[in-house]
Amino acid sequence: MASTDWNHLRRRRPMETSSTHISESSRRSDRGVGLGALALRRVACGRLGVVVILLLCIVASSCAMPERLAMTAAAAITGTEIVVSGTANVPDDALLLCEVREEGNEAAIAQGAVAVKDGKYLYSASLGDTRSGSLEAAIIFTMLSTESFSQPERIIEIYGTNGEKLRGGQIVDIGDTKIGLVTTTVAYVRPVAHQVLKKTDVSPLDAERILIWYVVVDGQPSPIELSKLADKLIADCKDEAPFNALSLRFYDYPQYIEQYCAYTVGKVDYAPWGDFAKGLMIKAGEYNVMRRSDHLPAKDWSGQLTPDEVEIWEATAIEYSKRRDLLASPADEVDEELLFADVARELGRTVDQVKRSYLKFASWGTTD
Repeated sequence: MASTDWNHLRRRRPMETSSTHISESSRRSDRGVGLGALALRRVACGRLGVVVILLLCIVASSCAMPERLAMTAAAAITGTEIVVSGTANVPDDALLLCEVREEGNEAAIAQGAVAVKDGKYLYSASLGDTRSGSLEAAIIFTMLSTESFSQPERIIEIYGTNGEKLRGGQIVDIGDTKIGLVTTTVAYVRPVAHQVLKKTDVSPLDAERILIWYVVVDGQPSPIELSKLADKLIADCKDEAPFNALSLRFYDYPQYIEQYCAYTVGKVDYAPWGDFAKGLMIKAGEYNVMRRSDHLPAKDWSGQLTPDEVEIWEATAIEYSKRRDLLASPADEVDEELLFADVARELGRTVDQVKRSYLKFASWGTTD
């Protein structure tokens, strides 16, 4: 554009020089001309000058570069959606391309175009099964077209076919193409699908509310995801009624709740000074002295039992409990080899299947 502007000025210089000579000749011929005629002639020359100046302004404006590009971006998480909003000093209906990806991963998990209106834009997309972590959102202003993205022609005329008129600190050169780029990041904690299957009040004589909630979770949640779920469940419990202490027990299968009294995935206690045993030391609703005590280990999910293994384990656990209750003395032990053989015969499985499922749970279910 610079060379074109300079050539344009060079072409106009001979005409300007000629105009100067004409003006000087006119001034010489003014001698002897009446004042009225001279005044009219100078008014005419003044009007001509105004017209020339207006024409020059029109030409200059048609060749002017657009202002420096300035964009902002901010991202927020709403449930399982990411919302990206910001400003851009581009004309209305100009399109911005938004790409969302996990930080450090080039593959986009969401992509779409959004139009600018009154210098603002708003983009949202579902995150689907995206895992928890840091997400990066990129806002791109480009003149390039794809099968699903194309700038309006009037926008391309302003910024050039390849964005060559774009300028500013947010411009990135990609070969012979220029694009505008601004990025922002946001932390995402995936909501955990869950079900509170059982709520128990273990306080003596119903004097206070010392609660245990048994929660089954889906999707192999991480400790940070369980921690956020615990925040939600604690708030839900407060909404129900004041309490003295709450223990959240997390399981990956509902069968474990009845046959296994502890927990398999993790536990969070919200209690006086973080000690569930001190629930009777305060009045219900004295949350100012309550603290969280988390036991949320990073589980090795490769050790999780399959649904078939859980079915075998449950049958074995039930039969084990029956035989233990029939023992003559607490010091006596259940004959596990006989137990495995009887359960295998009942379920139509091999003894090895029963034994492996039962022992697999022994390591999986131990979280303390």
